Amino acid sequence: MKQEIKDNELKNVRLLGRVPNKDVPALMRISKLFFMPSEEEGFPRVLLESMATGLPYVVSDIGGVREISTNKQQKFIFNIGDIQNMSHGIEKLLNEDFLYNELRMSNLEHVKQFDIKKIAKIFINLFK
Repeated sequence: MKQEIKDNELKNVRLLGRVPNKDVPALMRISKLFFMPSEEEGFPRVLLESMATGLPYVVSDIGGVREISTNKQQKFIFNIGDIQNMSHGIEKLLNEDFLYNELRMSNLEHVKQFDIKKIAKIFINLFK
């Protein structure tokens, strides 16, 4: 990957390696978008973290991704390995400021329903 980044002169791409969990929100706040080309996930909590920092995303259609995403954000969920459409999604988000800001604002609002206090009440009621 390092060689590909160098060969393609991708000056805005940084490989950070392992990052402590406590540092992830700060990195998300200075990033332009979140990309998750995973082939397997359970409940992708990282997408909630992404939404909570106002970071739109381009991701694989796995686990509970569709269930936690807004309708607008779902347009940037692609089949596993669909590199061409994922690339177009990334390009679209980086080049269309209105769309980017619209996703950012809708994600910030949408993620509030996953607040720990609200989720705790749901779980408590399940056990009653």
